[in-house]
Amino acid sequence: MTWEPLGIAESPESNEFSLSLSSNPFTGSLYVYVEGNPLSGHLAVYDITGRLVRSLGDGQGGNMFPWDGRDASGNEVPAGTYLIQGVSAGRLASVTVVKL
Repeated sequence: MTWEPLGIAESPESNEFSLSLSSNPFTGSLYVYVEGNPLSGHLAVYDITGRLVRSLGDGQGGNMFPWDGRDASGNEVPAGTYLIQGVSAGRLASVTVVKL
């Protein structure tokens, strides 16, 4: 199983793009912060099986993305571990978050 989008490889030597969280673990909502290169699209939230749960952002990019702990249909996701990923300038950044 892989979390990486096709054609994008994580670059361990890159310090130009990273994601951080306002809180981890979280219960209600959180913010994902993009540090370094600006994000040109959206962030993707995956569950532990690799299924896309939700896209964060309006596709315009930015450096702060709220997540209310809901899926794309507006349903609250269950407690568990989630992976949030984004791509900027061909580089992949990801962060793991735990919802209580």
